[in-house]
Amino acid sequence: MPLFRDMVRAFVRRTSVQTSPSSTNTSATPSAAPMFLGSDQLPQPQSTNGHSTKFMRGLIKTKTQEEIKMNMQSTTTTSQTAVVTNVTQTGSAFGIVLGSGEGIFIPVAVATAGVAKIGSLYAMDTIPNPNELSHDKTPLMCVHMAPTDTQVVGHVAAPAVTADEARAFTMKTLKEGGVWTAPDIFRELMNDPNARRECNSQAYTAIGHEVRRMHSVDEVSRIVLYRNGTQTRASIEWWTCVTDVEPCEMLDE
Repeated sequence: MPLFRDMVRAFVRRTSVQTSPSSTNTSATPSAAPMFLGSDQLPQPQSTNGHSTKFMRGLIKTKTQEEIKMNMQSTTTTSQTAVVTNVTQTGSAFGIVLGSGEGIFIPVAVATAGVAKIGSLYAMDTIPNPNELSHDKTPLMCVHMAPTDTQVVGHVAAPAVTADEARAFTMKTLKEGGVWTAPDIFRELMNDPNARRECNSQAYTAIGHEVRRMHSVDEVSRIVLYRNGTQTRASIEWWTCVTDVEPCEMLDE
């Protein structure tokens, strides 16, 4: 009967022969790829010199700031003579092309470098506005601006409307009659049908606070519209000091 140590030695010899490099078939066909890849087998995003890396449909795509800048530079610019019509509190500005009336959006950096002033004329280099949602109001975006020798005569930049002035205007407008939304009162205050919150956020907020204050002391009525029953916040709010307001259908005569 073989001893236990002899059996162990025989097993070690047999195992070493099976796993020796000389007996390994390096030309064997690799096994089929697994049907599903685990998380350790998927390509992992890596940093490329500080630039962000994103997966897109299984491919790795890196978009650098230099590429974005090159795309902007490759867009053909058009020289326009335009007047600055508004400068927002955040530093961006808006203008209108003389002759065509097209709206121009002026980013903060461009407006600051060009010292944008309301009522002044500038030679602007423009491109199509990258924000397609703003094409109806500002189809162009300014990438460079410089003052021209000729300036608009007789136009004095109006000082920014204060919160107190906005509240007083709101009360006066409502008590004169009519049915108003807060944005309508704001556009009336700014004398601009396209005025937006960013044109004067302080005045815009003051108007909203004033209509609610007047409603809390029974000085104004509030009419609300909920587009569906699941809403917890009204879609539109109207405010009026008129006591006999009734809904009606507008008919074209």
